Amino acid sequence: LGFLNLIYENLQDRLRDEEKKHFQFLLDSGENLREVVEEMLQMSTLQKEDSKLRRSHVSVRELVQSAIEKVSLEQEAMGVTVKFDPPEQEMILFVEPDLLLKSLESILKNIIIYTLPDGIIFIRVEEAEELYKIAFICPDITLPRDEVDIMVNDFYNMESQITKGVNGLELGFPLAKDIVEWHGGQLWVPDGG
Repeated sequence: LGFLNLIYENLQDRLRDEEKKHFQFLLDSGENLREVVEEMLQMSTLQKEDSKLRRSHVSVRELVQSAIEKVSLEQEAMGVTVKFDPPEQEMILFVEPDLLLKSLESILKNIIIYTLPDGIIFIRVEEAEELYKIAFICPDITLPRDEVDIMVNDFYNMESQITKGVNGLELGFPLAKDIVEWHGGQLWVPDGG
C-alpha cells in the first residue's frame, strides 16, 4: 500500500483524470483491505478464551458521541443524518472502551451504507432491567429483512457490498456482535428493522 501511494505521488502530475480515479480506487481498496485484515485479527483475538479485556468506566453518552464523530465522513458522503438525543442521567459502563467504540462505529457505518440518501438514523439510549439499551432506528434502510438477518450473523455483507456496488468492505455487524457479546451484551435487529 505504501509503495502504491509512492508511485501515485510520483506520477499524479502526469496522469489524466480517469487514471487518477483508477489510482484512487486502488488506494482506497488497499486501505479498505488493510482495515478488514485488522478487524479479522481483532475478531480472532476476541475468540481466544484467554483474552483479557482492559476495562474501565466510560460514559455511554461519550461512547455514542465518539462513534458518531468517527463516521461523520461516511454520513456526509452518503447524505445521511445521525440524530442522537443523549439521556439526561449519566450512564456508566465498565467496558473495554476502544473495542466497544469500534463496535458502535461498525454498526453505524453499516446502517449508513444501507440508508437512503437524506435518510435519518436515530440513536436512543435507555435503561432496561439493570442494562443499557442502545437503539439504532432507521426508517430509511434499504436492506430487506432476510438480508439483515444474514448480515448480522455472517460475513455475508462482504460479498454483498461488492455485488451491490457499495464502496468498501467491512466486517461490521459480525465483529460488532462478537465485541458486544464479549462484554456480556447482545446485538440483534428487532422485527421491523
